[in-house]
Amino acid sequence: MLNNTITLQVDVLANATLVDAPFRRFQEFADRSLYVGDAHSSTTKDTLQFYRTAAKPQGKSRGVQKCAVKLTATQSVPSTINDETILADEIAFLQFNLPVGISPARKLELRQRLIAMLKDDAVMGPLMEIGEI
Repeated sequence: MLNNTITLQVDVLANATLVDAPFRRFQEFADRSLYVGDAHSSTTKDTLQFYRTAAKPQGKSRGVQKCAVKLTATQSVPSTINDETILADEIAFLQFNLPVGISPARKLELRQRLIAMLKDDAVMGPLMEIGEI
Protein backbone atom coordinates (compact mmCIF):
# COMPACT_ATOMS: atom_id res chain seq x y z
CA MET A 1 0.00 0.00 0.00
CA LEU A 2 1.19 3.50 -0.79
CA ASN A 3 2.00 5.90 2.04
CA ASN A 4 -0.82 7.83 3.67
CA THR A 5 0.89 11.07 2.60
CA ILE A 6 2.41 11.63 -0.83
CA THR A 7 4.36 14.80 -1.54
CA LEU A 8 4.94 15.64 -5.19
CA GLN A 9 7.79 18.01 -5.93
CA VAL A 10 6.45 20.19 -8.72
CA ASP A 11 8.47 22.54 -10.92
CA VAL A 12 5.50 24.89 -11.31
CA LEU A 13 7.27 27.50 -13.45
CA ALA A 14 9.59 25.01 -15.23
CA ASN A 15 12.58 26.92 -13.84
CA ALA A 16 14.11 24.13 -11.69
CA THR A 17 12.50 25.52 -8.51
CA LEU A 18 10.57 22.73 -6.83
CA VAL A 19 7.46 23.33 -4.73
CA ASP A 20 6.00 20.66 -2.47
CA ALA A 21 2.45 19.57 -3.27
CA PRO A 22 1.34 17.32 -0.41
CA PHE A 23 -1.61 14.92 -0.73
CA ARG A 24 -3.06 12.88 2.12
CA ARG A 25 -5.09 9.69 1.88
CA PHE A 26 -8.78 10.56 2.11
CA GLN A 27 -10.61 7.38 1.11
CA GLU A 28 -9.79 3.79 0.25
CA PHE A 29 -11.86 1.60 -2.00
CA ALA A 30 -11.28 -1.83 -3.50
CA ASP A 31 -8.50 -1.26 -6.06
CA ARG A 32 -8.58 2.56 -5.71
CA SER A 33 -7.20 5.17 -3.30
CA LEU A 34 -8.20 8.84 -3.18
CA TYR A 35 -5.82 11.49 -1.86
CA VAL A 36 -6.65 15.17 -1.35
CA GLY A 37 -4.35 18.17 -1.56
CA ASP A 38 -4.29 21.41 0.41
CA ALA A 39 -6.65 23.19 -2.01
CA HIS A 40 -9.37 20.52 -1.73
CA SER A 41 -12.70 21.63 -0.24
CA SER A 42 -16.38 20.78 -0.45
CA THR A 43 -16.67 22.99 -3.57
CA THR A 44 -13.28 22.58 -5.27
CA LYS A 45 -11.27 19.49 -6.09
CA ASP A 46 -7.56 18.97 -5.56
CA THR A 47 -7.27 15.20 -5.81
CA LEU A 48 -4.86 12.45 -6.71
CA GLN A 49 -6.32 8.99 -7.35
CA PHE A 50 -4.61 5.67 -7.90
CA TYR A 51 -6.28 2.70 -9.60
CA ARG A 52 -5.33 -0.92 -10.26
CA THR A 53 -6.79 -3.95 -11.98
CA ALA A 54 -5.36 -7.39 -11.32
CA ALA A 55 -4.03 -9.40 -14.24
CA LYS A 56 -6.16 -12.27 -15.49
CA PRO A 57 -4.33 -15.04 -17.36
CA GLN A 58 -5.70 -15.79 -20.83
CA GLY A 59 -4.43 -18.55 -23.05
CA LYS A 60 -0.62 -18.46 -23.06
CA SER A 61 -0.52 -14.96 -21.58
CA ARG A 62 -0.14 -14.40 -17.85
CA GLY A 63 -2.36 -11.37 -18.30
CA VAL A 64 -1.99 -7.62 -18.17
CA GLN A 65 -1.61 -5.59 -14.99
CA LYS A 66 -3.42 -2.28 -15.32
CA CYS A 67 -2.67 0.70 -13.13
CA ALA A 68 -3.52 4.35 -13.44
CA VAL A 69 -3.28 7.72 -11.76
CA LYS A 70 -5.66 10.67 -12.10
CA LEU A 71 -5.06 14.28 -11.07
CA THR A 72 -8.06 16.59 -10.75
CA ALA A 73 -8.09 20.28 -9.82
CA THR A 74 -10.96 22.74 -9.98
CA GLN A 75 -10.12 25.98 -11.77
CA SER A 76 -11.91 29.27 -12.32
CA VAL A 77 -12.37 29.94 -16.06
CA PRO A 78 -14.21 32.60 -18.11
CA SER A 79 -17.83 31.85 -18.89
CA THR A 80 -19.64 32.70 -22.11
CA ILE A 81 -21.42 35.57 -20.34
CA ASN A 82 -19.51 38.88 -20.14
CA ASP A 83 -17.04 39.00 -17.27
CA GLU A 84 -18.43 36.04 -15.33
CA THR A 85 -16.33 33.07 -14.34
CA ILE A 86 -17.30 29.50 -13.64
CA LEU A 87 -15.61 26.57 -11.93
CA ALA A 88 -14.45 23.67 -14.08
CA ASP A 89 -12.25 20.64 -13.45
CA GLU A 90 -8.94 20.09 -15.17
CA ILE A 91 -8.13 16.38 -15.32
CA ALA A 92 -5.01 14.44 -16.25
CA PHE A 93 -5.30 10.66 -16.50
CA LEU A 94 -2.39 8.29 -17.01
CA GLN A 95 -2.88 4.57 -17.54
CA PHE A 96 -0.40 1.72 -17.88
CA ASN A 97 -1.17 -1.73 -19.31
CA LEU A 98 1.81 -3.92 -18.47
CA PRO A 99 2.11 -7.56 -19.54
CA VAL A 100 2.88 -9.74 -16.54
CA GLY A 101 6.57 -10.64 -16.69
CA ILE A 102 7.81 -7.42 -18.29
CA SER A 103 11.22 -6.51 -16.85
CA PRO A 104 11.74 -3.67 -14.37
CA ALA A 105 14.12 -2.12 -16.93
CA ARG A 106 11.33 -1.98 -19.55
CA LYS A 107 8.94 -0.42 -17.02
CA LEU A 108 11.56 2.20 -16.19
CA GLU A 109 12.20 2.96 -19.87
CA LEU A 110 8.47 3.34 -20.49
CA ARG A 111 8.21 5.84 -17.63
CA GLN A 112 11.31 7.71 -18.83
CA ARG A 113 9.86 8.00 -22.34
CA LEU A 114 6.63 9.31 -20.89
CA ILE A 115 8.50 11.88 -18.79
CA ALA A 116 10.46 12.99 -21.87
CA MET A 117 7.25 13.43 -23.85
CA LEU A 118 5.54 15.39 -21.07
CA LYS A 119 8.54 17.71 -20.78
CA ASP A 120 8.71 18.34 -24.55
CA ASP A 121 6.98 21.70 -25.08
CA ALA A 122 7.10 21.24 -28.86
CA VAL A 123 4.81 18.22 -28.45
CA MET A 124 2.72 19.01 -25.39
CA GLY A 125 2.23 22.74 -26.05
CA PRO A 126 0.34 22.39 -29.35
CA LEU A 127 -1.52 19.32 -28.08
CA MET A 128 -2.79 21.05 -24.94
CA GLU A 129 -3.31 24.53 -26.44
CA ILE A 130 -5.17 23.77 -29.66
CA GLY A 131 -5.56 19.99 -29.74
CA GLU A 132 -2.97 19.60 -32.49
CA ILE A 133 -2.16 15.95 -33.21
